[in-house]
Amino acid sequence: MRQHQAGRAASRAGRVPRLPRHVRRALRRQTRPAPRGSAADHRRPGHARRAPVAPAVRRGRGHQRRILRAPHVRRRTPPFDLMQRRVAAGEVALGAGLVVGLLRGCRAAGVELARGCRVRRLIRTDGRITGVEAERDGTPWRLHARRVVLATGGFEHDPDLRSQLLAGPLSHPVTPPVQHGDGLRLAADAGAQLSRTGEYWSWPAFQAPDRRWPDDAGTPQAQLVMAERYLPHVIWVNAAGRRFVNEASHNCAVSFAGLDANTHRPRNLPAWAIGDAQFRARYPVGGAPPHQPLPDWLPGADSLDKLAALVGIDAAALQHTVTRFNAAVDAGRDDDFHRGETAYERAFGDATAPHPNLGTISEPPFFALLVHASAVGTKGGARTDHRARVLDWTGQPIPGLYAAGNDAAAVSGRAPSTAASPSRPH
Repeated sequence: MRQHQAGRAASRAGRVPRLPRHVRRALRRQTRPAPRGSAADHRRPGHARRAPVAPAVRRGRGHQRRILRAPHVRRRTPPFDLMQRRVAAGEVALGAGLVVGLLRGCRAAGVELARGCRVRRLIRTDGRITGVEAERDGTPWRLHARRVVLATGGFEHDPDLRSQLLAGPLSHPVTPPVQHGDGLRLAADAGAQLSRTGEYWSWPAFQAPDRRWPDDAGTPQAQLVMAERYLPHVIWVNAAGRRFVNEASHNCAVSFAGLDANTHRPRNLPAWAIGDAQFRARYPVGGAPPHQPLPDWLPGADSLDKLAALVGIDAAALQHTVTRFNAAVDAGRDDDFHRGETAYERAFGDATAPHPNLGTISEPPFFALLVHASAVGTKGGARTDHRARVLDWTGQPIPGLYAAGNDAAAVSGRAPSTAASPSRPH
């Protein structure tokens, strides 16, 4: 009996606390359960819970509407009718739908949202964090509070922190250009214990020259590579003309972290997605819809040799790689990198194709899309306990200081987000 009570007490002590009631109520209206038996069904043994977000109406005016971005559509054929109905109704889903729920929870709690306000320093009184010093529209502003929550995002848009801390290459983050490591610096100044600062949530991306964020600097807006890695009739190669990863795997971008032993530079960067006319007839590339001409900035040629010369790839090796890949397609399996062998990869492929992820690259013209090392966020931040309290270097909570999101150190790390992946020699 005593053992059972001790076990329950330990379970309570390690349990993540529930969200405030008004936030839970707002989020509950934004979510709906996954279908029974699906991969997202939390009722299946060994599966984590995930609640797809129901559409939500973007009520309100001003900055609350401007902070919501259009979601990324992952399907091969976007549901245009559904999208038009939701746009007409002012509805959003996916991550934007979760943001709506959180905003409603904040409004219900009487939270004031202040824009144009950058925190410069934490205020400490008798060892406790009691507020912040900030600049609001260029004017100094002191705000006192019982608790301060660091939730400014990561540091993927700060070149200095990237070069000093990250263990792998990151040149084209896809996140909005507001993550400059403010929360990380504030936590460090407060004596917080930092963790996982060398890691990030790595993804591949491409950059269209005309896509820029609407900030004062006109920061380039990279976009995630999706179709050009999951779907048939495309492969990735490095400058040596060789494949180096299962392109459709979830963690394909970790392969960018591998270093050449002689040059000590990334051996798989630059990288290109190589595809043909079959791909262009069915799928988008570089943001261009199927059947549309290639964008002026995207290299194309009527032979692989010309394409290789155009972008600086070893032509003979590229031809050998494509020939080998086409033979694998004909055999119905990728023995080199096992592309298309997992349910995840097939789910993101083309269910209407002979193979959802494999297709020959044989019909000109061919294209080469430059693939960059990207991220959807950094993983390093302040270590926290189960109550989100920031810990100091002795493992004790810093009174009054909390952290959330990418300002808190990620709960998982070291693999697979930035670990190097061995390349195949083919």
